[in-house]
Amino acid sequence: IKQYLWAGTETTALTLSWALYLLSQHPEAAERIRRAGEAVYADREPTAEDLDQLTYTRSVILETLRLYPPAWAMARPTTNTSPLHPMDATSESSLFRARPAGMASAITR
Repeated sequence: IKQYLWAGTETTALTLSWALYLLSQHPEAAERIRRAGEAVYADREPTAEDLDQLTYTRSVILETLRLYPPAWAMARPTTNTSPLHPMDATSESSLFRARPAGMASAITR
């Protein structure tokens, strides 16, 4: 049960940490987010319904996820043979896809 309670906390923390870092490097973007928040919920507590109005904030989070994905690698077994350069993936292969771009995919047997 503990695993289910903690699932997703590390990826959320990593995303938030990178977003805050990026905003510290771009104070004009941080100011734009602050102004948007004030315009949407002023002096009341924010609610889930406010999220659709915070489009720039959403864009910053999505860009953070693109630049610094918290789940940067994934392995999947193949179900049939597929031609991949420089070798073929057989039905006994596992495909390893690493991100960010520039890190190559690999085939393991």
